[in-house]
Amino acid sequence: MLATSALEKISPLHFDYNGGLAHFVSEDLKNWTLLKPFFIPVYETLPECPDIFQWNDWHYLLFSIKGVTHYRMAQNRNGPWLKPSGDTLDGLMARVFKTAPFTGNRRLAAAFAPTLKDDSLFYAGRVVFRKLLQYTDGTLGTCFPEEMQPADKANVQLAAKFADGLELDSGSSLQIAALKGVPDTAHIFMQIAPSADTYCFKLGLRGDTPADGGILSFYPKEGIITFQDKILAKSLLDNIIVRVDAVEKSRRIFFWICIFTMTL
Repeated sequence: MLATSALEKISPLHFDYNGGLAHFVSEDLKNWTLLKPFFIPVYETLPECPDIFQWNDWHYLLFSIKGVTHYRMAQNRNGPWLKPSGDTLDGLMARVFKTAPFTGNRRLAAAFAPTLKDDSLFYAGRVVFRKLLQYTDGTLGTCFPEEMQPADKANVQLAAKFADGLELDSGSSLQIAALKGVPDTAHIFMQIAPSADTYCFKLGLRGDTPADGGILSFYPKEGIITFQDKILAKSLLDNIIVRVDAVEKSRRIFFWICIFTMTL
């Protein structure tokens, strides 16, 4: 059993980095023996809500730091645990993922979206489901589970200017491209490749004008992604390709963002 714990303070240097996962073992689930710490991530807060599992040739350890799910990977259940370059799953609005095996050697993850009240986030709210993606190097990603997406219908016919991609060059002004005739329930997938000097680009969802609807904003130089001016994530956004997978259903919006490094 793994449990969130604080390490005994043995010097002033350990005070701010004292969180770890305690390791208990038992043969009867009544009497427990404490072993040496299972994992010490070295953050300024305690790791919470651990989840450990094996998937194909890799073992994974998930834990939460201030609500955001981080993960480590190893070839052995007891480590050593490797930290991937991008070690988080989703962001602050999908908290403390727990996973379970699913059909077809897939793995589903469930988190909670915190309730927003008076500009503050509170515990619990709505459940968030993701399908885990396992890449060839063992690292993880997430996407929408196929079974939970709206049923596919005929593709919406895009205007000719969108058919083969669209390039916007606003300079120091504002340039907008709009899709018309999008159904109330729609599954939207797009790939955006910002130029090196791009300050900001935005995606407006379910709005009739640039001033309304849900505004998903990317600031490559500052490394910030926001939705309705609320910071969703902070990341290194230089030389990247952004893939946005969005579902609009009954005027509610769900989206998934993948950020890939460009090959220059």
